[in-house]
Amino acid sequence: MRGIHVMRSGVPPVPVTGDLRSTCSGGGRLAAVTFRITRHSGSASPDDAIELLWRALPARHEDAKFTKVGSEIRVRWGDTQASSGGEESAEVGRIAVLDIMRGVCERTPDLDPAWFAVSFRL
Repeated sequence: MRGIHVMRSGVPPVPVTGDLRSTCSGGGRLAAVTFRITRHSGSASPDDAIELLWRALPARHEDAKFTKVGSEIRVRWGDTQASSGGEESAEVGRIAVLDIMRGVCERTPDLDPAWFAVSFRL
């Protein structure tokens, strides 16, 4: 797996190297979790930022499946057959979703990753 970069507001990306799944206690199979990509409240993003990102995202990318619901993009990440998960799945998945979103923004001139927030959805 290529390196993952974790973005935190105001802090440069932090590289996380290696295969994230191999570092998990569940033996590499993490339960599916759902995330929301929304406009970051602290950014001056355009009103159509979510729509611009939605048009640039693939329907699927590795373990992530994207759907648009209202003013947010929902991401289902992980293995629907696995039972291990909890906080570990949520953090590994969040890092993966951030990496996917950031990669799309880097390849799309009209998008800025600082415009978006990724959060766990219950």
